[in-house]
Amino acid sequence: MKKIGIVIALLAVSLFFFVGKSDSKLQPYYSGDAVDFNNKVVFATANSGKIEIFKSENRTITKTLEITNYNNIFNINDSYSDLKLSIENGKLYVYAVSQYTLFKYNISDLYSAQLEKRVSNNYWEWYQRVDRFGSNIATVSEKGIKIYNSDLQVIDAYNFSAENPYSIRSNASQQYLFAVDNDNIRVYDRLSRTVVREIPLAFAYKSNNHRVYFDSVNNEIYAIDDTYTKKFDFNGNLLASFRHLEYPGYEVDSTYGNPFIYFSNGTGVVKMNKDNFSVSSFAYTSMIGGPQGWAMGLKVVNTDKGDVVVVFNGSNIVLLDKNLKEIDSIKSNTYSASVSSNENLSLNLSSYWVLANAPLTISGTGFWSSEPLLIKFGNAGFDAKADNSGRFTKEIVVPNMLPGRYDIKVTGVNSALTYSSSIEVK
Repeated sequence: MKKIGIVIALLAVSLFFFVGKSDSKLQPYYSGDAVDFNNKVVFATANSGKIEIFKSENRTITKTLEITNYNNIFNINDSYSDLKLSIENGKLYVYAVSQYTLFKYNISDLYSAQLEKRVSNNYWEWYQRVDRFGSNIATVSEKGIKIYNSDLQVIDAYNFSAENPYSIRSNASQQYLFAVDNDNIRVYDRLSRTVVREIPLAFAYKSNNHRVYFDSVNNEIYAIDDTYTKKFDFNGNLLASFRHLEYPGYEVDSTYGNPFIYFSNGTGVVKMNKDNFSVSSFAYTSMIGGPQGWAMGLKVVNTDKGDVVVVFNGSNIVLLDKNLKEIDSIKSNTYSASVSSNENLSLNLSSYWVLANAPLTISGTGFWSSEPLLIKFGNAGFDAKADNSGRFTKEIVVPNMLPGRYDIKVTGVNSALTYSSSIEVK
């Protein structure tokens, strides 16, 4: 275990030497869905505003289909915000949401899309996500959750939401929903319509997408925060923990009856044994699919050859086998306006030395336009955001730390660009 930890740490250190000018305007991949359909791993994302469908066959990824949502009134394409793949009666469908509308497309041949259903609300409820909760398709908005039948008629609703709706999932549970909200795992009981459990976590980077995994076989909850990967029983008792690299904890995922879990923390993906919570294997993903990789969303698919892990990895999507060896990857080819910066990376501190618990202003240039940033100072973390020019300024309070010299590191969440500078704490 100690040796593995050292290797992972060395790999993480190398990420911070990846410094340079951002010359890309690619739209990053950070979330999506995946299934095993007709002995092919099919995965999809709506991060570009379009529905993008991919397949993996004979260890090769191919993009097979793009679906746009053309608005005839304004002659523009309205963006899709989320999607969900679903196998029903041997056919493959993709559900997607855009503004006030839920769509259902048949994509069984993977190369064409037939719109089977489209339903819109007239009460200005903007759908942020679509997912399957238990047996039913559901939409998520700031107003709560709507549950649909097979004809996409609303049959139930729950007043349950989270600051980041991306975190809400059920892992096929018919009764419970799980969300990460305000440093807590919140467990919502659909029968009593109440939050029945709140389990504390610890996030320094609170704006990230976080997801837990619920093991319905053993009634256990797996979660990752910005320091530990943890296993809880359903009552919230901590059963095991593993200290990872103290980078943002994004997602934990697995499949039904699987003895392993997988988690992402930006620098890569780790596979762990559920029983003894030991590391089985790991993959450092910042360079697997090309530069600017940053492991965020992941989806585990069980195939006849074992697990396949689909990693939404910033500039690319990577497929890993059960041993976390690369199967193939595909780069983003969707461009968004003014993503990159015309300036070199730089980092400036308002003082060369500082006292613990005193204010410090950190500023920098060269990051992607409007991207979220992660600031690491000792064991503390802070959020920031670049402006349209890729610049940022953030005033922090110096952590309560012993005197000495420390590194301050700033990393772009979407670009994986990073820069560091040292400061003396007196």
